[in-house]
Amino acid sequence: MFDYVFFNSRSRDRFVIELERLNVPCQTRTDEAELVVSIDEEVDDARLDAIDETYDRLLSEEQALFEAEEAPEMHAAGITIQLRDGRTVQAAVEPALLNRLLEAVSIEELGRFVQIIASAVENPDERPFCQQARDR
Repeated sequence: MFDYVFFNSRSRDRFVIELERLNVPCQTRTDEAELVVSIDEEVDDARLDAIDETYDRLLSEEQALFEAEEAPEMHAAGITIQLRDGRTVQAAVEPALLNRLLEAVSIEELGRFVQIIASAVENPDERPFCQQARDR
């Protein structure tokens, strides 16, 4: 069995949902403060790669949440934004706000959302939104 360890139930539950989507049976258990998800070792390589990518992403999100919660001396967290001219800038965000956002969306989704806003600011389209949506 392959074991995947989580430290919050939201990440574990999202992982289990992904396993269900990939049609991979799993078992869950709690070992003290750890939430463990186990899968059979006989999973094919393609699905195992997808599982590992999901696990790595969820662990990164857990780490970001943990750091935001455990660092009360920090007054801001940063979101990296790629500008059209190739520059990278960071926008300061309250850790509590970032924490709430990451409870609802993944880091990748938040990044895409921020990039859409940055693009709209750098390339303003003053037409009514319904026209913009129709032309996409």
